Amino acid sequence: MKKLLFGLAFIFLVMSGVFVYASNVESYYQFEKGWNLVYGFTSPERLSGGEVISENIKAVYILKQPTQEFVRIYPNPETKKLEGIQDSYYEKTAQFVYSDVAGRSEYLFEEPLPPTYWNEHQIYKGWNLVGLSNYMVESSSNPDLTLEDIKGTCNIEKVYYFFDGKWVVFDYPEMDSTLLLKGLLIKVSNDCVLGMIDEESTVNPPPQIPN
Repeated sequence: MKKLLFGLAFIFLVMSGVFVYASNVESYYQFEKGWNLVYGFTSPERLSGGEVISENIKAVYILKQPTQEFVRIYPNPETKKLEGIQDSYYEKTAQFVYSDVAGRSEYLFEEPLPPTYWNEHQIYKGWNLVGLSNYMVESSSNPDLTLEDIKGTCNIEKVYYFFDGKWVVFDYPEMDSTLLLKGLLIKVSNDCVLGMIDEESTVNPPPQIPN
């Protein structure tokens, strides 16, 4: 069954012109009835057990960048609008998922492999939906992680999370583990890179050539 799901996901991504370099992970998500902001949820076929089944998922939308327009990826994907979306978009963003029931279900998602600047993620001036993987929330290897720690080169103006069908101001800095697999709506003032820089691997540029 899992192989079938992986195959369906791969076909979907190929049709969209998207190639993903990631590891497949299985986890749980507590769906609310109505709209949910879910990290890495690209298709109902990713559901693999629980109270919410694929038939309960009525729509999935992605926020396309840099045009900042919502594009439907399920049902009836808007394939023309999906052209040109980079692979990291699916790996690191959150999607709006509509469920007609509430419940906890297991689903498969593709977790991006951490690069040298781990979880480095290009985002654009204006609004962005950022999916929260385990590299962006508190863990044993990164306790007391804050939004400041993962802002990278971004000047963040506003941050919201989505709860109980409405936007809620994200007014606490800690990236608590309860945020895992959810998403944040982040407004930045410039095109930038979000992520936590590994300072140990950072190399300064060569010395300036004399005049």
